[in-house]
Amino acid sequence: WDGEIRRGGASYSIDTVRELISTGIINRGSGLIIGDDLARGFSSWKNADELASLVDIILARRLPEIKVDFPYSCIRLENRLWPYSSTEIRKEIAERGNSVRFLPAEVADYIERNALYADTTT
Repeated sequence: WDGEIRRGGASYSIDTVRELISTGIINRGSGLIIGDDLARGFSSWKNADELASLVDIILARRLPEIKVDFPYSCIRLENRLWPYSSTEIRKEIAERGNSVRFLPAEVADYIERNALYADTTT
């Protein structure tokens, strides 16, 4: 699926979710996993209320705090803490061409094989 690439410009979760639902790729109520570090600013996301009504928000722990206040219905994972953000991983790929330092080898290989996060502007 290349909807975000075809749309171009800024990519917002709500636009992606709407398109994935309208094309039948996902159903309403599919899970959207975000780190609890992002939960603090979720209400400022574009159309946050609609987004929260379309998907099940799943909060993965990234912060050592017990719980982050989140005004929407959500599922809280009791995962081990993961200190790396997607932003850091994408930056690592852009600068070094791989993400082995952050990710299990199988995941890093998948990202490389499928050119995920590849710079398409060059």
